[in-house]
Amino acid sequence: MASPRASLAIRWRLTAWITVAFVLTLAAILVSLRLALGQILYSDVDSDLKVNFDHVNGAMVIGGAADASRLQGLADSFPFPVVIRDAAGAALAVNGSANDSQMALTEDEVVGATVENRILYQDEEVRGEKFRVHSERVQIGGTPYIVQVGRSTQSIEDVTRATETILIGGGAI
Repeated sequence: MASPRASLAIRWRLTAWITVAFVLTLAAILVSLRLALGQILYSDVDSDLKVNFDHVNGAMVIGGAADASRLQGLADSFPFPVVIRDAAGAALAVNGSANDSQMALTEDEVVGATVENRILYQDEEVRGEKFRVHSERVQIGGTPYIVQVGRSTQSIEDVTRATETILIGGGAI
């Protein structure tokens, strides 16, 4: 028969193991919730960006092949950041909500968009605010363009930060 002292040590070890398992499980749940929330919110942003891109694309198709002033007028007609680039990545039109240099594409991204016809998503900081940028190729009258549209993700950052605080505080309690 085990001594009372030995059974007490076993109880403490068992309690410690159960506590560690509980804390690790709770941490895994909190991390999973945070990642799932971020994924859902960014998926919504990407959907909105695609809709905004479709609006710009439609306006470019209706307007046909355009000179620089016409492209600038088109970019200025949208309330969200818009940059229209040529096939080499040079900005042809930038509206007031966008920042051409901070939304610039690398050479590989330009090739990806124009040659490989890839849709690119970038997370940038524009004028001190976090933005997500959607870049995609548009072909108008045989001329390829790269259209970039952006949307602020600052509200997502705020929501996820607040959620992290709540989850950590709730987990600690």
